Amino acid sequence: MNIVSHIAIGIIGTVITNEPLFLIGSVLPDIALLPNEITNGVRYKKFNKWNVRWKFLYDISHSLFFVVCLYWVNPLLCLGAFIHVLIDVPFHSSTFRWKPFLINRYKTKKKALLLSGGMDSVACAYMEKDFDCVYVNYKQSYHHKEFPCAIEVAAKLGKELIVIKREWKTDIQNRNYYLISEIKRLGYDEVIIGSRNLIPMFDNYKDSNWFNLKVLQYLLKIYVNMPIVGMFKWQVKNKIPNGVRYYSTELSK
Repeated sequence: MNIVSHIAIGIIGTVITNEPLFLIGSVLPDIALLPNEITNGVRYKKFNKWNVRWKFLYDISHSLFFVVCLYWVNPLLCLGAFIHVLIDVPFHSSTFRWKPFLINRYKTKKKALLLSGGMDSVACAYMEKDFDCVYVNYKQSYHHKEFPCAIEVAAKLGKELIVIKREWKTDIQNRNYYLISEIKRLGYDEVIIGSRNLIPMFDNYKDSNWFNLKVLQYLLKIYVNMPIVGMFKWQVKNKIPNGVRYYSTELSK
């Protein structure tokens, strides 16, 4: 459970700072989720992210306002809660529609997955639900290898693959900005995209990281859902069922 990691961090922080309030700050935001984790753990043997009660308490406890208020009580209490929030951002950004820094909407009505046929987008297809599959053919270098995989995945999910053709350059810069703009133009209010980078520093393209895409989210007024943000490649691969084909430059070597 995610709570276990927060407890571990809290204990380590308490040992280092010699202040029990660090532990309290680290686990306090989880109180709203405890009933859900216990109930789902007993009934389903796992945590069901689609069945979260008392969500408003979770949102409030994870907000920056809560952290700021804690500062006036004890700085270490605030620090423990703040670290908790930072750790939760990549793991829960696709689950909950409202997070610190983001101020997302609670619910979206029409969702589209940018299904390229690559490993990341295919993993997203099996992590999310209730979405349309959209493939954009902009003459990318790997189109002839990615497109068949996208068709196959969409078929296995029982979904129609919506194909959009655009006359863009193969090496177009900021391509994700253009792709998300296309999704917005089609009338969707949420786009699911397989981006794993958290910050621009580790993103060679500067358009595939959590920070920049969240800025774009507000500019275009469309929720950018990144289910695999912060994950390693091996974690992403584990999200894809056996026998499902996807294109990867590593596999083509």
